[in-house]
Parts: sequence; structure tokens; C-alpha cells
Amino acid sequence: RNEVLDSIARIKVPKSDLVRTFFRRKFKGKLSEDMDDLLYPRDNIPDSDFARQLQTFRDKQHARIEERDTPRVKLYPPGKIIYLVKTSQEKSRARNCFNCLTCKLCASYDYIPKWAANDDFTEVIASMSML
Repeated sequence: RNEVLDSIARIKVPKSDLVRTFFRRKFKGKLSEDMDDLLYPRDNIPDSDFARQLQTFRDKQHARIEERDTPRVKLYPPGKIIYLVKTSQEKSRARNCFNCLTCKLCASYDYIPKWAANDDFTEVIASMSML
């Protein structure tokens, strides 16, 4: 949540322009380009109503944490988790399939299973293939 609020405070252009440019770059495969033309640097956020409200929110959030004076407990998923890591970017074709050029059922990526550590879940990124 805090990263999203920081990003909103850094926007140089109207939000609609930012979204339009983001999707345009994504579809052209240029998402890795710098966003310097759309966002202010992290250490140079200009003064605005939103920036002041965000600072007030953070001050209240910090005061509540100090007020409670309880240690923060990290939460992790229960049990041991195995996840699959894609090892190839190209699809491997199953042998003994007569329709390999058109059959999408036979095509699959190569994956290897790995044990997950609790620290692996400090950030979870959801992709479209997970939905």
C-alpha cells in the first residue's frame, strides 16, 4: 500500500496519461523503459495537497505503531510450499503426437519444483496466468 501511495505522489502527468502510456509501452514490449518522463524521482516529490495528506497519514500511522508498543509479528503461509520455476522460454513438444504443429495440448513449458522459504513470501506478484 505504501509503495502505491508513493507512486501516486510521484506522478508528473494526469493519471489517465500515465495509464495510457503504461499500456502503450506494455503492448509494444517497452515496459522496461524508464518512467522518468512520467514520475518525479523518489527523493524529489513536489509539495502538493496529496503529498501533505500522505505525510499526515504516515505520521498517524507511525504514532499508532508507537502507541501500541507491541512487536510486529511476521505472518507466513503455513506448512511447506513447493513452487514451480520455469526453466525454458520455449515450448517443448511432446513426442508421438501427430498434430504437433497445431496441437496446443502437447505444448508445454519446462518447469522444475523448488522448496519455498518463508522469506520468499515477503512480496507476492500475481500474473495473468495465475488467475
